[in-house]
Amino acid sequence: MDFIEIYKDILVKRFKQLAVQDKRKLAVMSLERQFKSYCYFALEKNWNRSKEYRDLLDTCWKSILKKEQLSEEIWEFHEKIKPEYVNKFKEEGREINISYGNIFAGNVMELIETLLDDKKYEEGFLLLNIDYIVSYLNESNTDQKYKIDTFKDNVLIVNEIKNQEYDMKDKDKIDSFISAKKWYEKCKSLI
Repeated sequence: MDFIEIYKDILVKRFKQLAVQDKRKLAVMSLERQFKSYCYFALEKNWNRSKEYRDLLDTCWKSILKKEQLSEEIWEFHEKIKPEYVNKFKEEGREINISYGNIFAGNVMELIETLLDDKKYEEGFLLLNIDYIVSYLNESNTDQKYKIDTFKDNVLIVNEIKNQEYDMKDKDKIDSFISAKKWYEKCKSLI
């Protein structure tokens, strides 16, 4: 059995049961855990944009909690702060960018797109909840099938899936920016 396909099916079923506001909250909640990991890896790096990304995520939270559409100015802000590709290597004639900064910046772009365009929710939700796990574990070979046995004993993946389940309960407790801030200050990262 292919783990990725099975878990994507679970997420799609979960996602279809949610109201738009809940989908928006869960998208940011997923990125908050990634942000914790980003901060860990970005410490003392020239691509560290932790303060700027904190501001960006706070803007997303405020927009969601006010039930407002995110301003497109957020794109321009992200373009200014996102790091250039910092780790490149060649594999089979193609250049691959693999750095936590690059992956996180890509997921922030997906979040912004998800929050700006209702039609992108499902794709963004899947990316923010499953695809990044694989890429963060440096197993982003899309041609490979990931057997259930590959992941069932992986502590990082087991914990992240548990965290996503907790998010389903915690989302209902977040009704103001103060409660969002309390949640993200104590949320757990992938690492």
